[in-house]
Amino acid sequence: MADLSFGGTDEENAELKKLNAEVLEDTDNFDNWEKLVRAAESLEGGLNRNSSPQCITATRNIYDRFLAKFPLLFGYWKKYADLEFSIAGTEAAEMVYERGVASITNSVDLWTNYCSFKVETSHDPDVIRELFERGASCVGLDFLAHPFWDKYIEFEERLESFDKIFAILDRVVHIPMHQYARYFERYRQLAQSRPVSELLPADTLEQFRAEVEREGDQQVYKAERGELEIERDLRTRIDNFHLEIFARTQTEVTKRWTYESEVKRPYFHVTELDEAQLVNWRKYLDFEEVEGDFRRAQFLYERCLVTCAYYDEFWLRYVRWMSAQDGKEEEVRNIYQRASTIYVPISRPAIRLQYAYFEETCGRDDLAEDIHKAILFTLPGHIETIVSWANLKRRVAGLDAAIEVYKAQVDSSECDIYAKAALVAEWARLLWKVKGSPDEARQVFQKNQHWYLDSRPFWINYLTFELDQPTSAETEAVQYARIKRVHDDIRKKSHLPPMTIKDLSHYYMVYLLERGTKDAAKEFLTLDREVNGPFSVQSANKAKLAEDGKESTTDRRLMLENGHPGVAIDEAAIRRGENPYTPYYQQQGDQPVAVAVAANGQTRHASIIRMNSYLLNRSLGSIPPSTLSRAQTTRLIYAVQPAPGIRFASNNVRINASDGPPGSDSGSHVERVWAHQAGVNALVIDRFEGRFMISGGADASIYVWDLESAESNTKDRLYRPAGTPQTHTHGLTALSFYPFDSDAFLSSSYDHSLKIYSSTTLDPIASFDLTSVVYSHALSPIASHLLVACTTQHPAVRLVDLRSSASTHSLAGHSGAVLAASWSPKREHVLASAGTDGTVRVWDIRRSAGQLGQLDMEDSRGLFPAASSSSTPSSSLPPHHRRQNSKAHLGPANGVLWTPDGNYIVSTGHDEKIRVWDASSGANTLTSFGPVVRNRHLATCAPVIAPPGGFPGMPGKDMLFFPSEREILCFELFEGRLVKRLRTVGVGASASVAAASAATSAPTVAGAAPSPTLITPGPATPTLAARNPPSLSSTAAASPPPPQLTRHMNVRPRVTGLALRGAGHTSLYSSHSDGLIRAWAPRTTEDAILEDGPGSDSDSDGDGDGDPFDDGDGDGGGGDGESGIGAQQAAREGAAAGSGGGSRRLRKRRQLLQDVYEDFMTGQGLGQGENDSNSSDRKKRKKVSFI
Repeated sequence: MADLSFGGTDEENAELKKLNAEVLEDTDNFDNWEKLVRAAESLEGGLNRNSSPQCITATRNIYDRFLAKFPLLFGYWKKYADLEFSIAGTEAAEMVYERGVASITNSVDLWTNYCSFKVETSHDPDVIRELFERGASCVGLDFLAHPFWDKYIEFEERLESFDKIFAILDRVVHIPMHQYARYFERYRQLAQSRPVSELLPADTLEQFRAEVEREGDQQVYKAERGELEIERDLRTRIDNFHLEIFARTQTEVTKRWTYESEVKRPYFHVTELDEAQLVNWRKYLDFEEVEGDFRRAQFLYERCLVTCAYYDEFWLRYVRWMSAQDGKEEEVRNIYQRASTIYVPISRPAIRLQYAYFEETCGRDDLAEDIHKAILFTLPGHIETIVSWANLKRRVAGLDAAIEVYKAQVDSSECDIYAKAALVAEWARLLWKVKGSPDEARQVFQKNQHWYLDSRPFWINYLTFELDQPTSAETEAVQYARIKRVHDDIRKKSHLPPMTIKDLSHYYMVYLLERGTKDAAKEFLTLDREVNGPFSVQSANKAKLAEDGKESTTDRRLMLENGHPGVAIDEAAIRRGENPYTPYYQQQGDQPVAVAVAANGQTRHASIIRMNSYLLNRSLGSIPPSTLSRAQTTRLIYAVQPAPGIRFASNNVRINASDGPPGSDSGSHVERVWAHQAGVNALVIDRFEGRFMISGGADASIYVWDLESAESNTKDRLYRPAGTPQTHTHGLTALSFYPFDSDAFLSSSYDHSLKIYSSTTLDPIASFDLTSVVYSHALSPIASHLLVACTTQHPAVRLVDLRSSASTHSLAGHSGAVLAASWSPKREHVLASAGTDGTVRVWDIRRSAGQLGQLDMEDSRGLFPAASSSSTPSSSLPPHHRRQNSKAHLGPANGVLWTPDGNYIVSTGHDEKIRVWDASSGANTLTSFGPVVRNRHLATCAPVIAPPGGFPGMPGKDMLFFPSEREILCFELFEGRLVKRLRTVGVGASASVAAASAATSAPTVAGAAPSPTLITPGPATPTLAARNPPSLSSTAAASPPPPQLTRHMNVRPRVTGLALRGAGHTSLYSSHSDGLIRAWAPRTTEDAILEDGPGSDSDSDGDGDGDPFDDGDGDGGGGDGESGIGAQQAAREGAAAGSGGGSRRLRKRRQLLQDVYEDFMTGQGLGQGENDSNSSDRKKRKKVSFI
């Protein structure tokens, strides 16, 4: 096909070749087929009799291939017939119609068009009438068959064949169909002029005549009755009989009207039906089956399978119903063949396997085996098919033949490692259950376990096999040793995820308590400590992490990287939503409360010791650069806190360097600052330079902010809009940059539109009207198809093609509005969406039945193991979640995003839960984020995952920032641990003023332990007070601001969006419903020392170590030193020692450390930082981002 010439001009030929290649690449993509057909039709300006043979042949070939792939598209059969009529005449068009009605026999529209074509082109009424009768037998019972019957009656009227018309009406009035009353009225009128012999069958007419005559004989006053009177009475009785027919038909129509009115799409389309449509078809079929009319039930099944052709559920139901009828073996075979060879995608092989079982029952074992082989030819390694094939061989040829099937598949190169693991488990199960030889089954597990160390199904089956073995008091000890050996292999040798190992260990722990020996309780407690205890006591996990298998090696590495061997976690604090990491930060040095004593007796900050350790190991080559970068990036993210000095103002507010903090006038007047006066709805930062940020407001405004251009004084920065593009008529809902560069951006709005802008001119490039509110939109970061997934009030994901400027098609499946969508960063055609029906659905846009699966919060295992990364992206995803009405959230799901590596999906919902899903299997990882999440607004929830690029091999370090009402929650993504609670300082005013108010209302006692607020105890100006590191359970931060600061806008500052600034920066920006854009930036202790110096607010004790609470004795403050002196004396001695050269030496070491680190990150080597002539300029830098 690659060398085929399609004719036409060179441009047309090239375009057809390109479209044909796209179709061959993905034959299930309906959009590509449509483009190819349209391009073929337009060859040479439209085909006719004078077109070149090459163009005609190419177009016929394309139509034949297209309709062989999608034979139920009646409209294209008509177009094809019209095309053939214009090219080759009547006979060619009639052949196309015959092929069409053979492919879709119950299409009212196609039969009506065919008969109309025959009426216009044929002069033989008998031939035409024969065609109408064929059509009547195929579509006459359809509830919407009135166009066909109208055409039939119209044909007979042309011939003035009133007897034929009456006969047609006599058939129609018995059929429950739309517009039945219209046909009955005409039938009743026409009956008055027709002979009595035509009104009823002969036997019925004789019965009525006899009854009429009998009634005349029974009259008291008998009179001679003429034939006219008898006929009059007879016609009256016949009319009453017809009225009874009308009443019965009316009753039948009423029964079916409930179901027919709910059929929204009676024709075929490649997009999926929503759940309400599927439920209606199920109920309708139930009704017709109960009615007991075989013809009507069969016809309804055929109608249903036009609309639901891709749903194997209805094919299986049809074949089961048909098989229950007597003598219908060939009809059953025909249904199986149609479903298997034409309609149901082979990616859902259940109907084909059922067909194989049917042929097996008919004695055609070879055909049944061929069906299995045909499935595996397209789906190599399909576990269900291989197991079915092996069982077929066992039934036909014995156990050895089944084992040979498993051996051949395990040895096959086409079968991936995950499928082989499951097949080995099935092989062992066969030996155990069928042959009754657990020893042979055990040998199969033992000989193959080293190949499948990372296979969850293998180890689950292995452990279950040993647990299910029957034992007695004499054999329990032997079986205990076997079970223990399997469990030990799982914990020490397997490569399973920690959560899977933990789940399997729980099975073993239950076994210990229920069937264990007298020492089982001791082993249980030891295992409980290892499995459920903190990491510091998990010796087995530490040994697995070490290259030499020694726990001490892991402790040394953790000490080297983190400054401590492990973190003690307070689970109760996590459940209360408190910060469980305060001890961690104290040891890390991100809060200025920890000091360490060096060998020479001088104090150094713990973070400097740790960084020196990193630099030393880096210079020795012991750690790669990525480890150093990862450690510092993680540290900076953990140190994120409010940056109230960074503000965004679209109004005419000024920044005053001499009159106090921004927004204040010597503390007596507060200027209202807002980014969007009516509230900020959306926020986005370009991911290439990290320079430009775009915000969208509830007032329909869009502002572009240059993050490298600000009005500033020594402490604060004020940003003003760098541009304001022409925008929407209603509030914004979402913003995004073009995925491959920052030259364009997109916006969606409540005005039902999606718009594209140029980032350079800020002019609109294109606009799309989607006819309903657009809640969000998403572009794939890796795909070349340039499809924008739009979520709207309509219960379908709308796909907009930026290339063709058209809305290509919809992904139907949700039963309510769709609130969020996100493309996979790993598979360019895979998309996830979340809707108000509580479901999160995964789609493959290339498939005719687009939905791959539906996430189920009750499914924590998934049906199949993850597919290999080398497998086909979409087909490797299993068709999981067979459970009906499965939901991801108990309430609307309003957020969905993928992790940067594409291996996990994160969803949020109004049940105030965050759930993390394994993208390859659809399993709920059961990560718990505690009760602190707040999510109740019917709008898209857009959390972000940091760092933006992720760290390969370190998934546990991914951080999730979640907008939870008035605060931002920071979690460890895969553990669910709450790390920080970032809270807004005030409403509608400068953060520093609110902080000053909080400071004056919360005095502290000298010498007491610091209270966990944003305000440092001790004398401080409002500006300095606002600059101190935040605490995670800040009470002052959450305090309401003074009344005069909130009178401008009575709006709660709900967080509406988040944007993480990457590209060499580590900062977070949040949009709020009060009109503000707030900034959050890392601030470590070293930053405080460099910015403030000794004696500053971050070093209020004056010892130069940057620790305002250090009393000088080296224990971190508050207690006696090693010499036994009191706290006050220790504080005085520490202050005296630090007031001299200690602070200068510390700053010098800090600067040297900074210079050396920069040299290593830029590849300059060690030792150049001391001689750098620009080192004085480096001292002025606030911090360096190490991302």
